Amino acid sequence: MRRLIVLFALSVSISLAIPATTQAGTVKFVSCMVGGATAPWLTDKLNAGINKITDYAQGVLTKLLKDKLKDKLGSTIGGMSKVPVQDSDVKNATDKAKTDIISNVNSKELWADTIARCGAREILNKISGDIVNTARTSGRDGGTTFVRNWRNFLTRAEYRGEDMFRAMLSNTNICSYMAKDAKGAFDVTKTITLPGVNTRSGSLSSYALRANCTMPKDFDIAKYQQDFQGNGGWEAFSRLLDGANNPYGMILMSADEIARQRAIELAADTAQTAANDGYSGISGKDANDSCMIKGMTGTCLVYKDIKTPGSYLAANLAATVQQELAWVANVDEVGELIANLTEITLNRLTNLSNPNEGNAYVEEPLPIEPTPTVPPLLECSIEGAFQYVDEMSMAIITLIGQNPEFLNSMPILGGNPRHPEEISYPQADLDKTANALLAIIKENMTDFKGGRIYTSCSGSGNIGTDAIIVGKQTDQRGEVYDFKSGAAEEDGDPLRDALQASSSGELTNWIRLVP
Repeated sequence: MRRLIVLFALSVSISLAIPATTQAGTVKFVSCMVGGATAPWLTDKLNAGINKITDYAQGVLTKLLKDKLKDKLGSTIGGMSKVPVQDSDVKNATDKAKTDIISNVNSKELWADTIARCGAREILNKISGDIVNTARTSGRDGGTTFVRNWRNFLTRAEYRGEDMFRAMLSNTNICSYMAKDAKGAFDVTKTITLPGVNTRSGSLSSYALRANCTMPKDFDIAKYQQDFQGNGGWEAFSRLLDGANNPYGMILMSADEIARQRAIELAADTAQTAANDGYSGISGKDANDSCMIKGMTGTCLVYKDIKTPGSYLAANLAATVQQELAWVANVDEVGELIANLTEITLNRLTNLSNPNEGNAYVEEPLPIEPTPTVPPLLECSIEGAFQYVDEMSMAIITLIGQNPEFLNSMPILGGNPRHPEEISYPQADLDKTANALLAIIKENMTDFKGGRIYTSCSGSGNIGTDAIIVGKQTDQRGEVYDFKSGAAEEDGDPLRDALQASSSGELTNWIRLVP
């Protein structure tokens, strides 16, 4: 090991005297040595080490030579009569000199600090690269986290407000004689639920309440025109004057609500970027992970809550640029090395969104420790909190938005073959629902693990009728979601209204997963 340190010192001293012509593809840790050695501090350290070794070796060898000659010629020089020394004496003195030289080479001040600083430079390259990459790719729509086109950014906010109105209209009870025309006029093609989203603004009553039809369910406008008195007479006429019951009133209320929703989304986006130096917050790792509810056209309608504020990312980016500039200012005349890092720094300043910024010194990711093996558990199941409620809730929202036919399923007698005397949803439709939810969760969760479960811990029982187990490969237990509400089943509601996602419940050993 000590011999390697000596060779390392000599190779570095030689590299300082050679022009920097190393190809970028071969520059790894040595690139840090070359780039860092151009700094006065590092150059002085290395030169001091070489000079110390040279001076010490020169003094030792001179003394050895002088003593050897003195002993050999002692009988004729200065009247000396000492017997000449044996070759073993020279060997012992040489070994001692060698030990002393290696001891000096091992000095922490000479080499350990140099290696530590070079390693720190490589780590800084890795950290700064990852921070910049996050700013470029972790935006809520899959692009940059900072606003690149303000006009498009603000108009997208308005379009999102229009989509919000469409979702509200899809859940509104509109009079049957104008429902189709009203929804068609605003391109409402499906029902989109908005759980947990505040939609009321500027009014004490929601749009769904203000636009709710108050006419009898069997009221027919064509029959009313033919037989005025027989179909409600003046009482029906007075109700038709209500804005929610006639096309003109519906148009006016809708136009007013669209304007409100546009203003809300525009104000929200403007406030977010104003408070975060032109950056939007990070809600997920990409566009799909950042979105909680999608609109009529497939674009994101409601984003997930912000995990990292844009101001924090902006501050880290600014600190990264400052550190790079400080490092450039600390190197000397090796122009090629200075130009290389200067080009990267300037490219980031002029176009932060462009990943083709030049060559950095670190070309490979830092090593990552492998995921530890999860030991098997003896316990079958316990009660606890769930981690993947958001994934389950998003899967339910997505499935309802897809509106498959099996979600229209109604409870029937004998729906569950194991209990033919009970009224329940058909097992075939429950199976389709479970498989669809698992498929959606798998798309939205990395390292997914899950499926149907057995009803008993032994692994030999029957498959659960309305339960799935969800988790990740490294989880010790899976989370059991009973996705069907028994209360909704008893009330005779369609299956879509019975879907649910709980925040806690049974955590079970993976032995219950159906293979």
